[in-house]
Amino acid sequence: APGPVSSTAQRPTPFSTVALWSNLTGLAVLLGLLTFRLFVWNPAFKGVKPDEADERLDLEFGRASLKVGIAGGVLVGLGLILTLIAQAARINLLSFDNLIIWLGTQFGSLWLVRFWVTVAVGFVIADLYVGLGEGRRGLRGWEWWAGLAALIGLTLTTALVSHSAALAQDREPAIAADIVHIVAAGIWVGGLLQLALGLWMGRSLPADSRAWLNLTLSLNFSALAAGAVGALLVSGGYLAWQHIGSWTALFGTAYGLTLLAKLALALPAFGIAAINLLIVKPRLNAALDQPNAASSLTLQRRFGRLVRAEGVVALLVLAVAGLLTD
Repeated sequence: APGPVSSTAQRPTPFSTVALWSNLTGLAVLLGLLTFRLFVWNPAFKGVKPDEADERLDLEFGRASLKVGIAGGVLVGLGLILTLIAQAARINLLSFDNLIIWLGTQFGSLWLVRFWVTVAVGFVIADLYVGLGEGRRGLRGWEWWAGLAALIGLTLTTALVSHSAALAQDREPAIAADIVHIVAAGIWVGGLLQLALGLWMGRSLPADSRAWLNLTLSLNFSALAAGAVGALLVSGGYLAWQHIGSWTALFGTAYGLTLLAKLALALPAFGIAAINLLIVKPRLNAALDQPNAASSLTLQRRFGRLVRAEGVVALLVLAVAGLLTD
């Protein structure tokens, strides 16, 4: 039979907070890598016969983006290790008996599942990186889709040990909203990192090719990011209603105030995204007629800076999300 419920809550610790931030950021980096390649970068070259410079850029971008993905995998692995350290501070996991009991809990068993899924994702990223030895053909394999499927599973295990999984009522819809929220954030934030990387590496192209690439990437990513941001707003609103439920709790609890801090950081990111969508993108479209003009080159540099700024602010949102979840 369950014992009496304590009214005192565990305070967040540096290990537990950084573990959650590391996991969320790693997931975002990996989701951004795979979705950007599959739904933004590859369609940009679909049906177009690339010249030698485009082929070289495709291969170099693939190598650089996979290095970013390796960093994301390291962050997810670091989150697993820090989670163990945080748990060991409360339960002596050095004891074999305690470790077996802990692995038998939902949290412990899902940690073990997460470990093996992370290993599978790491294997896929490593296989793709090794496949670059075959040239651009190695960037068109089925491994991208397999890695994305494994990442969705990793997101599911994250939601199953979240605060939504601890709700007494409406648990399943809240877990589903958590999954949507994490995937949408990963597509947006991780995709921004990939977009910034692609724009930066595209500087080596001739002016007309660079203008075409910038516009094509912005068009493809805008469609993907718009859906992701819409899903973020809907799922975030539902989760806020489930976990806070009143204006008093929003302004009178540590959880509510942390959520407000997260929203305060998200608003500038949304604002920069709106500038790119409504102002910069139409000008990029017009600049295709005169790609060598000084105003066109200035506009493309400004677009790259705005994308990088949006990505930095979005990463700060993830840092606050780690604290909020803890």
